[in-house]
Amino acid sequence: MNAPDGGLVLALSFVLLGARSSASALALAAAQAAVLTAYAIVRGFDLEAAGLLLNAAGLPFLLYQVAPSRPRAPRIGFSARLCIGAVLALLAAPFSVSLAALLLGLLLSASSGDRVVQLAGLLAMQNGIAVAGLDLPEPERFAAILPVIPALACAALWAARERAG
Repeated sequence: MNAPDGGLVLALSFVLLGARSSASALALAAAQAAVLTAYAIVRGFDLEAAGLLLNAAGLPFLLYQVAPSRPRAPRIGFSARLCIGAVLALLAAPFSVSLAALLLGLLLSASSGDRVVQLAGLLAMQNGIAVAGLDLPEPERFAAILPVIPALACAALWAARERAG
């Protein structure tokens, strides 16, 4: 993915680190996936765009419906999270923007106390993988953008909710 598109995904990763609520975190992760979807459409990757649309609309909606949101204070404060994120991005960006976006999603998942925000971090990690995946050849490109880990997390939450209810 060229620098402007990857840069927008990376910028949204930083904004995501500052999300104050689970709904805004999911909306920002969806916005990241929407940028990737638009990029896939522009490049003519229709099948990949359909998969990315699942990241942009389907999974955030499903996670918001299924995951119990208990607002908790983050494990790491806002300023510390941004500083750690900046260091991670500076270390990873020379290798690839996708690695930087993936690490920022991991930081979000690890530093949040809210389960929905942690899942938004998983979606952001998946978006980081998709940034790299869109530059791969045909069969690998589609496999890289499939939201396997976020979908499994969503399925586990749904199953736990069904058992409890």
